[in-house]
Amino acid sequence: MSSNKLRNYSWDDDHGPPTEENKVAVKNAFSHLEEDLAKDGPFDGVLGFSQGASCTSAFLLQLARAGAATVPFRFAILFSTSGIPEWDVEDQESVKIKIPTLHVCGEADSEWFEDAKAVTTRCADGTAELITHTGGHVVPKDRPTVDKVIQGIRRLVERSR
Repeated sequence: MSSNKLRNYSWDDDHGPPTEENKVAVKNAFSHLEEDLAKDGPFDGVLGFSQGASCTSAFLLQLARAGAATVPFRFAILFSTSGIPEWDVEDQESVKIKIPTLHVCGEADSEWFEDAKAVTTRCADGTAELITHTGGHVVPKDRPTVDKVIQGIRRLVERSR
């Protein structure tokens, strides 16, 4: 596929308060996601890293906020979530991600570790599992952590049935 046919979108600027352009970009990202889900979904699960994990979290919260009867995923795996780009914050305590989630984040991720952990508070009680590792803003590759993630994914799939 030639590079001019690949879709590449900026959906959030994580440096400073959101602009109207940021808000439009997030809505556009959700629209593209909804189009792809309508065409190719539903899916058993979704996996996101960094901004992909953030977009996934924000999308799941949007579905919850809208009172969606169904969610197009049974579970979500979120690596190194870089915060959640949402600006309707008045309902943070009541709107929760309802599907089972696995959150993996690195303690040496000085910019996003606390944000990645905080996403678990946006999940319904008993649905989120958190695995931390000693690395940074990465998908861990060391054998002990990989084993923990594999076991976490197995538990996640079981919880989603």
